[in-house]
Amino acid sequence: MKCRELSVQQVLNDIRTGAGDQELMTKYRLSRKGLGHLYEQLTNAGFLEQNGKTIVVCDTRKIRAEQIRDDIRAGVSERDLMSKYMCSSKHLRKIFEKLVTIGSLTAEEIDPNGNSKLHPPEVSKTPRLPRNYLPYPFTVYVVGDPEARGMILDITEYGFRVQGIQAREGEFKIFSFIPMDGSYARPFFLEAECRWIKKPHDSGLVAGFQIEKLSDHSRRELGKFIQELMPSVWY
Repeated sequence: MKCRELSVQQVLNDIRTGAGDQELMTKYRLSRKGLGHLYEQLTNAGFLEQNGKTIVVCDTRKIRAEQIRDDIRAGVSERDLMSKYMCSSKHLRKIFEKLVTIGSLTAEEIDPNGNSKLHPPEVSKTPRLPRNYLPYPFTVYVVGDPEARGMILDITEYGFRVQGIQAREGEFKIFSFIPMDGSYARPFFLEAECRWIKKPHDSGLVAGFQIEKLSDHSRRELGKFIQELMPSVWY
């Protein structure tokens, strides 16, 4: 059977607004087993939690320390950990550091060969928000062009990569970000310049934008938006 990609953001919105099992199964063409697997994936990734007999959306992502600890001790690879917990390699390193800090694991258990997974070399002393590879599709809109929309691939406070928006190098665009319902971040706008364009073979046009202008409000909301993507470790 061919795999289908679901929007995590849309599924979470549906659950948050009260969609039941049958409604989700119908909308996303899932069997009972398939829905259970989806719940398991989203729970492992920290998006959902069990509240009695009810599945609810977490206010912030919660990854249980003992769960990822057991996976590491069982020899699960970094690639599989990133897939299971829907996080980037940088986020995974931060989780490793948290596990060592709280005493759940030793540095040797995480990095037996001494390859410095816990402390990658610093390339800059300038404080900055972490680079975030989004674990779910997020749509961004171009102000003044109702047909122009794209998917954010990763983002920092300095710039972002977006797929699906036509642009020319040196072109400026104003983008509208509308975080999903339940987010602590409010909608915000920013102006960015296209710095490069490339077209991968299988994923369409991808452009890199450098953020040039944003208000104090937008800067605060951008920070909230980025930080929400970073899963916390619960223990």
